[in-house]
Amino acid sequence: MQRLSRQQATIALALTCTGWGTVPLIVRSVDLPPAAIVAARFWFGAFALTVVLGWERRRTRPSGPRVWSVQRGRAALVCVVLLVHWLAEIAAYQNAPVGTALFIIFLAPIGIAAFAPRILGERLDSRTIVALGLAVCGFAFMSRNALEASGAKGLLLSLAAAVTFVALVLLNKPLADVYGGIRAAQMQMTGAGLMIIPIVAFGVNFPSPDASWLWLIVLGVVHTGAAIAIYLSALSVVGATTTGVLGYLEPATAVGWAWLVLNEKPALVTVIGGAAILGAGLLVVKNEQTDLEVAGVLG
Repeated sequence: MQRLSRQQATIALALTCTGWGTVPLIVRSVDLPPAAIVAARFWFGAFALTVVLGWERRRTRPSGPRVWSVQRGRAALVCVVLLVHWLAEIAAYQNAPVGTALFIIFLAPIGIAAFAPRILGERLDSRTIVALGLAVCGFAFMSRNALEASGAKGLLLSLAAAVTFVALVLLNKPLADVYGGIRAAQMQMTGAGLMIIPIVAFGVNFPSPDASWLWLIVLGVVHTGAAIAIYLSALSVVGATTTGVLGYLEPATAVGWAWLVLNEKPALVTVIGGAAILGAGLLVVKNEQTDLEVAGVLG
């Protein structure tokens, strides 16, 4: 698979995070416990990516290492962190107001920006700092009433989701560099999918099958398998901090999708905050284009 340019990766990442804004719509339409939904994401995502890798091996000679051939410890750790993150995130939404959970979870890009220079050696330029600040301010507007009374359990789950969010991005960057997005994503979906089997087998009471379960195929194949492969491919190119900034597009566009599909009209301050986040995303994309022009690649 040809490596994306920085601008292509930035645009692909922005589109992916925008698409993830539709995940709440699917989750709300499926009558299943959280662990079952997470398991379906892993299993359908792993299946789709395994098919893609098999097709790739038949058509061309693989350009990277085989899955699980290098950095096995890091790869296994990422599977554990991903499993904990998704379970904590969904449980946080169930035990705290959604605004509170989102506000805490999406403080993660600040942590990513703080640790990426030390752990990954990334350079944090002034334009990225401006984009991050704009996104954080926009998100604060969106979540201005988020810190309402919440139980300790909900707050702790939200914090766990935020911490594991930071860890996921920082751990995934070296894996994406070595394996590429598709292989790195396939390893994670497969490993976490195996780990969640005991949780589903012994901790989930399934209701009667429903036609809405078919949405799990879309959630697993498109929103998980394909989207995470693109996300990791882009992460390898643009870095952790830019990835974190563009991650704010997910909650911002989730509000937009809810308005469009569910007729949940947002407040004016929410619209202002979402516009600021979209502006931060456009600023990041423009920065990448400017860098290419300065380098003489464009124009």
